[in-house]
Amino acid sequence: MFKKRHRQSLGLGVILNQRGIGLAQSPRAGDASHAYPAWHWQAFPAQDIPTLPTDWPDPHCLRWARQRSGFVALSVAMAIPPEQLMRFTFNVGSSMGPRQLQAHLQAQLAPALPWPISEALWDYQLTEPTHAMATHPLSAARPAWLNAALQAQPTWQAEVLAIRKTWAQSCEQWCRQAGLRLVKLEPEWQASMRWQAFVQNSTVAVLQEPPCEASDALTDNEWSVLGGLALGVGHP
Repeated sequence: MFKKRHRQSLGLGVILNQRGIGLAQSPRAGDASHAYPAWHWQAFPAQDIPTLPTDWPDPHCLRWARQRSGFVALSVAMAIPPEQLMRFTFNVGSSMGPRQLQAHLQAQLAPALPWPISEALWDYQLTEPTHAMATHPLSAARPAWLNAALQAQPTWQAEVLAIRKTWAQSCEQWCRQAGLRLVKLEPEWQASMRWQAFVQNSTVAVLQEPPCEASDALTDNEWSVLGGLALGVGHP
């Protein structure tokens, strides 16, 4: 979702919870069929456990986790916590050009946000309507030419995701202080869906469950998010 252009062969998925930091390294080219991305768990020292969900742990915890893991990757993908993410759906005309579409979505988004749009990072994805969705009901109250135009120009849907700039900047700074570079932020559900698709399409039977040692550190959902981040960090 929110990403920077970069060239890289390997990257790290990073996930935080109240107990520690999980890392997973993206597979090398040609290794996507392996059972799992290499992963590492680093528990927080007692003095560094975050006291609030919005707190960032000391960056040395992330640096230490990367060093102890032995991972060579320096680029990082992280998930956006649900409480930091806002999600909207807007209808848009299929005839809009890119600039007109962005202006239209910004005008729709601005009053829907709890903070000024200048303080937001946002992105969108268009969903092409099915034939049933594209068909507007005819109305005798409308001129024939208008009915024809509505039938010819179906309405698409734009799914818009927004986060606060300040949160993204603090996340980027936290990674930088640990000597790493944040290149991608995405919703937890998006990373999890990528992992689930990988599991379903894999011929490796052991993919059906995470390694037993992961269960003490991560929930099943956290494992899916971490795996999906690792698979997606090197791809657009």
